Amino acid sequence: MKFELKDFQETAVKELLKRLALARAGVSADVPQALVLSSPTGSGKTVTLAALIERIVKGGEDHEANPRATFLWVSDSPELNQQSLDKIWRASDAFQISRLITVDANFDQERFTPGHVYFINTSKLGKDKLLTTPGGGDKRTWTFWQTVANTAKECPHDFIVVLDEAHRGMKASAQEEKRAQSIVQKFILGSPDDELPKPGVPIMLGMSATPQRFQTLLAGSSRGVNDVKITVDDVRESGLLKDMILVQIPSDDTPGDFTLLKEAAQRWMDFGRQWADYCRTQNIEPVRPVLVVQVEDGNDKVLSKTSLDEAVRVIEKVAGDLPNEALAHCFQEDAPVQAGGKFIQKIEASRIQEQTTVRVVFFKMSLTTGWDCPRAEVMMSFRRASDDTLIAQLVGRMIRTPLSRRIEGSEVLNTVELFLPHYDQAALAGILGELRDPDAESGLGTNAVAGREMLIYPRAVGMDAAFELVQSLPSYSIGRVPELPPVKRVLRLASRLTIEDELDPYAHDEAREACLKVLLDARARLSKNDPKFVERVRETGELEITTIGVQVGSLTTKQQGTTTVTLTPENVDDIFGRCGRVLGIGEGLHKEFWKRLYDETDPLRPKLELHEVLKDKATVAELERAAAATFSVLHQRNKRKITKLPTSAQEHYNRLLGATKEPVEITRTLPPEISVRKDEGVWKHHLYTAANGEFRTKLNSWEKAVIEEAMSKPDFVGWLRNIDRKDWAVCVPYDKGGVKPFYPDFVIIRREHGELVADLIDPHDPTRTDTWAKAKGLAEYADKHGNTFGRLEIVIIEKGALKRMDVNDPATRKKAKRFQSDNDVAALFV
Repeated sequence: MKFELKDFQETAVKELLKRLALARAGVSADVPQALVLSSPTGSGKTVTLAALIERIVKGGEDHEANPRATFLWVSDSPELNQQSLDKIWRASDAFQISRLITVDANFDQERFTPGHVYFINTSKLGKDKLLTTPGGGDKRTWTFWQTVANTAKECPHDFIVVLDEAHRGMKASAQEEKRAQSIVQKFILGSPDDELPKPGVPIMLGMSATPQRFQTLLAGSSRGVNDVKITVDDVRESGLLKDMILVQIPSDDTPGDFTLLKEAAQRWMDFGRQWADYCRTQNIEPVRPVLVVQVEDGNDKVLSKTSLDEAVRVIEKVAGDLPNEALAHCFQEDAPVQAGGKFIQKIEASRIQEQTTVRVVFFKMSLTTGWDCPRAEVMMSFRRASDDTLIAQLVGRMIRTPLSRRIEGSEVLNTVELFLPHYDQAALAGILGELRDPDAESGLGTNAVAGREMLIYPRAVGMDAAFELVQSLPSYSIGRVPELPPVKRVLRLASRLTIEDELDPYAHDEAREACLKVLLDARARLSKNDPKFVERVRETGELEITTIGVQVGSLTTKQQGTTTVTLTPENVDDIFGRCGRVLGIGEGLHKEFWKRLYDETDPLRPKLELHEVLKDKATVAELERAAAATFSVLHQRNKRKITKLPTSAQEHYNRLLGATKEPVEITRTLPPEISVRKDEGVWKHHLYTAANGEFRTKLNSWEKAVIEEAMSKPDFVGWLRNIDRKDWAVCVPYDKGGVKPFYPDFVIIRREHGELVADLIDPHDPTRTDTWAKAKGLAEYADKHGNTFGRLEIVIIEKGALKRMDVNDPATRKKAKRFQSDNDVAALFV
């Protein structure tokens, strides 16, 4: 792939490959198969499928390449087809544009060509269409359905039909199943009238955000079904989707259409300024946010009941004079539209993202399909409250993050805003319900809240030293990144240090040499100490052939002997390629091993030797130890340099640090402002506050008691609510049936002997069964980082009094590290 997949996408691809192997086994048993990828809106289904197709054709770490594989991509519309083709071409380096074929009326082949992806939309496949008419067009030789049937018959294990957005147009009934009327049913069930035999194509892969109808139809067929599901949590954790949708509505019945449009334009400009600042500090290409304005339908007399003239004027009052190329529309009309003294150009929905000069887009209904625009940060809709589901679908098309990742250190840039002047509280509840429901057809399972429920707090004035202290507190990554094999992990780190970020000119060579030394030393050891090593290498390069004689007449068989032949160079290269996949695709270690041992009189021998070396368990274990040790050395050596990189570059190192079984310490970035729900509790001295010094948050009884007591002390300076799962929060690992993350509730800042000191304090419900495990985890954390803190406490309330367990006290820590259950805990609270 031309870019790195998200972790959940990588996991889905691997799972799909496993299920595909099962599907092929089912086809061998004459049972047609279906794979179903259930993947939420905005999760990059097409990119995931592009990676799957590439792995099938090119091979991967644990499976062979299949150049015979052939793909037919089916969707509802030409625009969706073109969009999918473009995404696959841009994402995958396995397919030149000549191998991505759009099937048109002139298409006429006996079979689809292996190694190609063909795109067809269902509108071309009706009975009266040229593609499906025998002898149609210019003396057509093969109908489309004959081509499908011939390909399925020729390569049943290698022909995969992909149904894009598989939940559309599939209404299962006995009558429809019998007659196979729908296009999709023909693929699933077969269509003898079209010369596509029952039970349809052998292998199908349907992908959708809501695949229930497809699964229902499959349940009425004889197909074996393999499901792969990507969850909403998977996608949200990856940073591919915005963390929050803020929905703004008027507080009363006062007409507020253009007032809210002005507010939307102002927020759009604010996003623009913040993106400009972020991209400048990260030294990356600027993100140019888009304001999307949905207007009402028109009639015979007007293009839209919404005044486009007034809309343009209101936007320009906020943004200043906009050039014509900054304005675009997606109306049905193909010509430019004149409004507010501007010529608003026509643009296809699928081109908005790439046309970076476009900053404001007007539309009516056309953005529900065929449109992905991560640049769209603010949307204003003039439509009425009867369009709940439609609005939710539209928002679902604009919640992708512009850089395909969460923006570290900025909660504002991880939100999208929606302004609805014609919605009230009841209507708002409808749209929020749609957006929050991951099982609804337009649902996102996302954190969608009314704008009035949220408050944005900047950093408190005069707290710079406190922020610097909190920023330095140790925090860990726990289970947020899939584990990488140690060799691949260290080589990726070395590549970033030497090539991408140019921090360490020796890291790349050092990591490769450390791994190669293990392999070369193992080869020398085995060839010297293992008498059978040379024999095994020789046998690996040979193929034994048995000759069977068949007596003419009686047709009896008799084994006549065996012969041994040397494998061809191509076969040896296949074996060598497997070694490369074991060591890590794209890293080239296997080729370097071959170069070091190259012998022109026997060039294939080092390839076979590497195969035998990698079968030695002791060698593999030593290789992993060396890789892990080298990773630690390289990271420690460059740690200071990494912290000076832009935060977006630091995040790459954090991910590599976290790609291991063990919890690892990472760097954090405290944002310039945070978004929190508005609650009744009003507090002072928080590190993030409004202009009046207030911070609103809801605290339970024991949390209130802890904060009030801390504030009453003469050494108190300030406090921070350490919010669960926030990238900037302090995270402590603890073990209870596996390593888990623990986010102590508060960071308290005190002044001690003239210096600022941080305490990590967790007011804890004593009825919970995890107290002992969290206390033990905090004690182990104190072993490494106790000198960084004043107190490290778990606090309970007992009979109205606060009781504390401070594991930064050596004696308490020693006892806490021996905890095995909550029965061990009570005696340490004082």
